[in-house]
This record gives sequence, C-alpha cells and structure tokens, in this order.
Amino acid sequence: MLGIKSVIIPARAFATYHNQKTDIDMRLTELAPNAFYDAVAGEPARLQRDNDGSHLFRYNVQPRMVASEDGGEEKQDGWQCRELRLFVEPTCDNIKHAIINSVYNADARLDLVSRYNAYVSAISDDDTIAEEYKGFMQFMGDVDELLDCDGKKHTKNKGVPRFVTARQFRLALIAGGVKLADVTKAINALPDAYKEQALVSWEYAPTFERNNPFIAQLASKFGFTDESLDQLFIQADKL
Repeated sequence: MLGIKSVIIPARAFATYHNQKTDIDMRLTELAPNAFYDAVAGEPARLQRDNDGSHLFRYNVQPRMVASEDGGEEKQDGWQCRELRLFVEPTCDNIKHAIINSVYNADARLDLVSRYNAYVSAISDDDTIAEEYKGFMQFMGDVDELLDCDGKKHTKNKGVPRFVTARQFRLALIAGGVKLADVTKAINALPDAYKEQALVSWEYAPTFERNNPFIAQLASKFGFTDESLDQLFIQADKL
C-alpha cells in the first residue's frame, strides 16, 4: 500500500518549477522532471503537507547531477523529481487521478478512447491508434505499479513489456512456430461460455496484455511456460 507519512515542508526547502511543455514518452519513469531541490534541503519526501493545507506528491526522485567546474566527474547539486500539488485528501486514488490528469487530461483521454473504439469497430482505418493505445495502457500500468493501491505489487521481470500490439503478438507467435489458424481452433474448442468473448479478443483487440489470464490460458495450450511467454513478449516488442 502507499505507506507514506505527511510532514510539514521545512522552510529552507524550495523547488524551481519548469512550466515548459515536454514530449511524453508514455513511460512514467521517463517523464521530464518539473521540480528541483537544492542539496541543502536534502532529498524531498514522497508526500509532504504544505503550510496552506495542500499536499505535494513526488515521484521519479533522482539526484540532480551537474558537470564539475574542473571538467572532472559530475557531482550532485540537489534533487529532481516529478511533483504534483493536491488540494484534496491525498488518498491513493486521488493521487492516481492527479498523476493521470497531469499527463492525459479528460479531453485527451476521451479523444483517445473515441479513436480507439472507431478503429476496433472498423469505422476508422487509422492503425496508428493501436500503438498509441498501447502506450496509454503502458502508462496506466506504470501508475498502478508506482502506487500499488490494491496492495498487489507487480512482480514481473524487468524488461518484459506489459502490452504489445496485436500485430507484434501474432508475428512473434509465427516466429515461434505457432500457426494462427491453430490458435483460432484452440479458442473454438473452449466452452461456449468463454468462446465468443475469447474470439472477439483474439480477432479485434489492438493490444495484448502479458498478465491477461486469457493469454496465459492460450499460451499453455501451445506449451509456453511463464518464462518462455515472457520471452515471447520481449521478442514481440522488438517487431
């Protein structure tokens, strides 16, 4: 759970804010920092209560390194991080919503979902939405892992993508010797209660999630272990 304690910000601690627009890579850990703290203040706390009653939440806290004056090794002159101010109770859900809204506001999310639904429904042929939607789902997964609101911390190996596009997944299966027609046959052999939903997911989903139980069940029918399925997703992500 989000086991963090609120404290009052020391008077000498200060941050320099940058309001410049940054390119978003969709990975939470790669978002550009927007707050910097000097070395005197020390490493900033993850959650702090400000004097006005609001709370500051920080993530991606890293040492800020600068070039030394003599041209030698870099040295640390403070700390940098992503920082959000909350004027509501800093519950896990409120922090989660604040992080998401700082990257994807409500209009951006609505536009993304609308274009995704249009593509899945064959109303639009813009196949770029598959990669964009994959990035969005990856970002949402990163937020969940950061906060762990439900107490179920992900234990996946580093380097295994959570999502790959349907194209990447199918190409990786083919490269691994699996015939796509055999996948369809395996799905058709499922009980009727699950078959139709599984067929829709297989045929129309723009992305496939590594932790989806459907993927695990399907992979087991073709002899994939957890380790080999991880490798399949790693290879798929490169295609």
